[in-house]
Amino acid sequence: MKKLLILLILLSSASYGADCAKHPIFCQITQNSPKINQKYAMKLSDIIYKMHRKYHIPSRIFTAILMQESHYTLKTNGCHKGLILPKCDELKGPESIRAKCRMKPNEFVEEVKVCSDFGIAQIYYRTARKLDMDISKLTTDLEYSVEAGAIVLAGFMKRYEAKDNDWWVRYNCGTRSTTKRDTCQIYKKLVNRYL
Repeated sequence: MKKLLILLILLSSASYGADCAKHPIFCQITQNSPKINQKYAMKLSDIIYKMHRKYHIPSRIFTAILMQESHYTLKTNGCHKGLILPKCDELKGPESIRAKCRMKPNEFVEEVKVCSDFGIAQIYYRTARKLDMDISKLTTDLEYSVEAGAIVLAGFMKRYEAKDNDWWVRYNCGTRSTTKRDTCQIYKKLVNRYL
């Protein structure tokens, strides 16, 4: 089954005019996401290649990370619904919020959508803020979004490549590997599916 899928991908890339020896990133993208729009896949592969050259990051790993993070889509993920409580200035001490604010059961100001990860590279909002990234561009500008991921990955590579062969797993599990070892191993397996 896997051989048949690879053959179909090679044929589809050939029909798009892509030689996998010349366009390995395109072929990796279309292998990972066979239903992806071919024109979009070629544009994305060109951008990934450009960032690979600019930031000296491994293109295969970066391409696999982008698949794991967003399935190559330029959108906002990591969004959750939440409830805003009524404003209450007396929220100190062990009493419950409801008792302190004299709230009635199920009384909330409004329901909101809160997002924490943005764009094709799923840049965490704190990282975006720290690196002065434009969150709206992360979800609307493909090249900007891919470059944001390349910047983050290059930072981890610079800090950890010399001491850790799997430095790239820090893209998702951060710098405290001792406290998140299981999470890092899971992320490594998830990304390895797309290499």
